[in-house]
Amino acid sequence: MSKYVLSDVNALVTRSAVNPDEFQQWQREGRHWISNDSLPGLGQPQAPSTDEVYSAWAKNAGTTEPGYAGLIVDEFPCDVDRTYYTPWTEAVVRLHETPSFAKRMYYAWCNELFSEEPSLALCRRVMELGYRFSWEVYLYEPPWEEAAQAMFGRRLRTPFEHWRAATPGIEAHMIVCLGYLSVPPESLNLNPGVDYQVFLDRQFEYLANEPTFFGV
Repeated sequence: MSKYVLSDVNALVTRSAVNPDEFQQWQREGRHWISNDSLPGLGQPQAPSTDEVYSAWAKNAGTTEPGYAGLIVDEFPCDVDRTYYTPWTEAVVRLHETPSFAKRMYYAWCNELFSEEPSLALCRRVMELGYRFSWEVYLYEPPWEEAAQAMFGRRLRTPFEHWRAATPGIEAHMIVCLGYLSVPPESLNLNPGVDYQVFLDRQFEYLANEPTFFGV
């Protein structure tokens, strides 16, 4: 890990207990350690209360333990009943007001949240509080390069054009989370005729050069 991976990493996301020596070394090197948590109420038959959501996040190590850079919550969907977004949004605001969370970052791991007003309200609050989004875009290999370019337009450019129109300035709060899943049953590396590393590099190249993503 140290030789081949961590030299190119500036942030880690973990859910379980961490090795104190590794944690302290990571901090000394000026890198970020972020704690992961789930989204309370997701998959349940009715929306949670604001207290339920906030209490879960307030006791997470990313809120309570010294040295953590913040909390990333997995994940905000675009296909849930409107009533869920009110407590989720209110809990983010309460977390922002929590003294132990001061100067820490909140990351909303999410799908495309621009299509409904409740999720747009969350977007606006997250932006107002100076927090971030981690937008999942997990692309499987198409068989040829022209198909890849068309996919990038359909799955990356067009949705983000809509998102920027709905919430101007969101590019400064956006992390595009590309998929590198390569172990069944969750794998994007499906086509033996395509080099997945080249395909992943093409995605970074597209984000770096497509004007729609300027400022991300």
